[in-house]
Amino acid sequence: MSNGKAMGLMDDLSLTVKKYNIAYFICFATLVIFGVPSTLILCKSQRPSWYLGGLMVCWGVINMAAGFVHTFHGLVALRFLLGIFEAGLQPGLIYLTSLYYTRYEYQKRLSILFCGNLTASAFGPLLAYAIGKGIAGAQTVNPKNSTTNAVSSIAPNGFKGWRWVFIVEGSVTAAIGLLACFLIVDEPYRCRFLSAEERRLVQRRTAADKGNGDNDVFLMDRFDRRALWRSVSDYKVWLGALVAIGMGTTAHSTAMFMSSILHDFGYKSRDVQIHTLPVYAVAAVFMVGVGWLSDRLRLRYALIMASTIIATIGYCMLLDETWMNREAKYGASFLISIGGYAALPLAFGWLVDNLAGRWKRALGIGIQSALGNMAGVVASNIYRQYESPTYLTGYGVALGFLWMGALAATIMAYLMWEENRRRDVGGRASRLGRPPEEVANLGDDHPAFRYTI
Repeated sequence: MSNGKAMGLMDDLSLTVKKYNIAYFICFATLVIFGVPSTLILCKSQRPSWYLGGLMVCWGVINMAAGFVHTFHGLVALRFLLGIFEAGLQPGLIYLTSLYYTRYEYQKRLSILFCGNLTASAFGPLLAYAIGKGIAGAQTVNPKNSTTNAVSSIAPNGFKGWRWVFIVEGSVTAAIGLLACFLIVDEPYRCRFLSAEERRLVQRRTAADKGNGDNDVFLMDRFDRRALWRSVSDYKVWLGALVAIGMGTTAHSTAMFMSSILHDFGYKSRDVQIHTLPVYAVAAVFMVGVGWLSDRLRLRYALIMASTIIATIGYCMLLDETWMNREAKYGASFLISIGGYAALPLAFGWLVDNLAGRWKRALGIGIQSALGNMAGVVASNIYRQYESPTYLTGYGVALGFLWMGALAATIMAYLMWEENRRRDVGGRASRLGRPPEEVANLGDDHPAFRYTI
């Protein structure tokens, strides 16, 4: 949408700023609404690989269809559908991949997965520009009375560049989705490339990792009323969502406004993208490095706080930027990106570590991912053009949300530490006196489960 806006989408569809914002934000609304149902469908599905691949195919086809839209209402309808199919992708990938690894094997892999977002943020604008210019040909500037004063690429047949961006990127996504149906693995007990003994080994390793020995009591394979209540009333799920919102606001705002911020630092338009790429590259290295270190040291909370402090230093530098030159401001943007992007996969991995049972994990990840998308709504509204180049509201609000997430992480860490202490002295042993079918379905409420902090 943002690349299309820069290429003349608003003028061609006669969109006001209000209409553009409606079309933009309707996607986030459906992400929040459909994230949990989609993840539960995946958990119930006999072939998660087909479900995730199917989401990608539908997502790509809808994105491609946006290249042919001619009205505001058509754009809103497509964005609504786009959110429905996008909602289940991130939590579905996190849920499915987490089933194969023990807790201290998984974080580095999740950080690599999140590097896809960084890559998209770094190269998405370049790709869109290349598609629009390469296919559509020469560029023309919209008239002075246009809505956006955007640069619009027009093909010889009159088919404009922003349409080709949607069409090409959507069609490639759909094609990759078709391949994904055959390349993505299913859950361990259905995995086709593992033997029966290997499938049992994966399940025994991941189950034993949550407790004090080789036991298999944390599967929560039955999704009944008690299991639902234990899931939705769990403080970890809701605090984990707040952590994701807090850290996600920094990551989303960086992705959305990095180019504008660097332009306001004084870099020329042709140099902005060149200076953007190193920021994302360094952030990607730190993201994977922090994920590896988190597994190595078996720490989550401490590294979330360390990342928060790094980003905070960057925000504080930019909130009082009058004494800094352009290079110092550019350095501050590195600190913000490093801290924000490193903390985000930690927030998701930490919750995954502490949710036992297929159904509870699917529901918890779905809630965290769905609510975490609210960070995109916040991030897209806090950087106001009339505050350029200081952006006090943007930096201040992002910093506030960052520390809201840090506070939620602190409360979550303390409560889990206290719960581990109680279980170590037998404080939850009374739960073992419940009916056997309930004890077998306790998940992380089982007295043998230990939280990772």
